[in-house]
Amino acid sequence: MRFSLLATQKNFFHTKGYIQFERLLSSKVCASLRGVKPGRDLFRSSDTVRKIVVGRNMGDLARNLVDCKELRVGFDEIACAPFWFEGKTLAQCTSVRGLKVAFLIALDGDLSGSGIAFSPELAWHGQETELACPGPFLLIAYATPAANYVLEPNDPHTHALKHLGLVYGEPLSEKTHPLLR
Repeated sequence: MRFSLLATQKNFFHTKGYIQFERLLSSKVCASLRGVKPGRDLFRSSDTVRKIVVGRNMGDLARNLVDCKELRVGFDEIACAPFWFEGKTLAQCTSVRGLKVAFLIALDGDLSGSGIAFSPELAWHGQETELACPGPFLLIAYATPAANYVLEPNDPHTHALKHLGLVYGEPLSEKTHPLLR
């Protein structure tokens, strides 16, 4: 499914820091994602998650929303509310610095497949969205091409990238975090 953005939608996102979308994912895709074990960076182990996170549709939507020719996959996660970044900005709470945009997509309930794109600089309180269900959700974060890995005590997965050979302060690479063009 291809997404096109109106100038008013982009303006709303840049003004408010978020925007809601309906049917980002089909009910069939949501059903298959509900069977994926919760965790982070699932695009590495799940073909279904990889097709979404690294795929053309979400990548194009993300790049158009933030007016970037290239974005790097920051991370993905299947999570339930309340979120570990509740009351803070996603940018403050992750070990990936340089985030540009994130998507939170409901995988269950009446709004299954619908989601919100939000700025990682927006303090998350949940009231900005009608996605009032406990989850699960697919969280996808995209970063600048020059994003790097840092020690972040507020990130429950701050040490996860060390297992891939990354060192704090090191830029993310194509090998570990694909670049979307």
